[in-house]
Amino acid sequence: MLYKTRQLALGGLFVAIAVALVTFGGALRGENFIEAAIVALTSWPILFAAGFMLSEPLTLPPRKWQKLTVAAVAAIIVGLPFHVGGFYSSPEFAIVIGNIVAFGLAFSHRRRMQLTLKKKVALTPTSYEFTFATDHPVAFEPGQYLELSLPHAKQDLRGTRRSFSITSLPNERHVKLGIKFYEPGSTFKKKLLSLEPGATLHSTGITGDFVLPASPNEKLLFIAGGIGITPFISHVLAGASQGEQRDITLLYFVRNPQEAAYKEVLDASGINVHYFVAKNATPGFTMAPYLTAEVLEKYAPDSSSRIAYVSGPAPMVAATKKLLKHKVKRLHTDYFSGY
Repeated sequence: MLYKTRQLALGGLFVAIAVALVTFGGALRGENFIEAAIVALTSWPILFAAGFMLSEPLTLPPRKWQKLTVAAVAAIIVGLPFHVGGFYSSPEFAIVIGNIVAFGLAFSHRRRMQLTLKKKVALTPTSYEFTFATDHPVAFEPGQYLELSLPHAKQDLRGTRRSFSITSLPNERHVKLGIKFYEPGSTFKKKLLSLEPGATLHSTGITGDFVLPASPNEKLLFIAGGIGITPFISHVLAGASQGEQRDITLLYFVRNPQEAAYKEVLDASGINVHYFVAKNATPGFTMAPYLTAEVLEKYAPDSSSRIAYVSGPAPMVAATKKLLKHKVKRLHTDYFSGY
């Protein structure tokens, strides 16, 4: 999820710093500023490094600030060339150093991990929770997601890697993933659903910035659509395991009551949960297919004092983000593309 956006941000920062430094260096040498900038901006080593080498997902650290650190370090090396004796710096050297920095930042998260399916349990008529045994304790921050690699014979154009939010606790020797299945589904999803207990596959890393603020005193607003509830489950379980008493209001939107995944977990969590449906409302569910200003005012009247987290299908996240503009303290988003 969001790999393309994050790769663009990473590559963009790298290009901006490298071009600025190269341009400034050219200006100091008496070159025309505009010409120096054009030459730097169209330099194929800079563009190639930013677009292909630096932003390869398998070598990136998990958090946004870590990715930007890697980009800045590599860009400075490219933009400020140097030599020691017979050794000259180069874009290739910058990529090597950038990867070393990335490795150090990502060591516990980017380890290749073997997963063995223990069980799969239906959450709703269209979604399942998969529990995988792991070959070592799984280090991550609640709200992050795991990338699965599942090679299969008749794959479609969407490839063999997918990312799913983790719904279990950190540092355990198993990992749980809540996954929704659509019709018609991708070949990846069909293969995944057909797996039987004992089947093995691999994770190529854990990443994501959908994590909670360090201070437990911050008031939070969770807004979930459908299977977008999954990153919040890890948040809720982690908070309970640590004895945290965060002030959390959750607005959970689903198509109908049967599609409310993890309802038992949420009801037992002690947080302030409100359920909304698009049709077939039953006791405990309010008719509201999506978030409106009226719903926000009624169920989260103090939203301006809360940090909001929004997770769900991309259109729902985009509409909610627009609605919440200037109505929350800060906003974090995640989306599920349904592949």
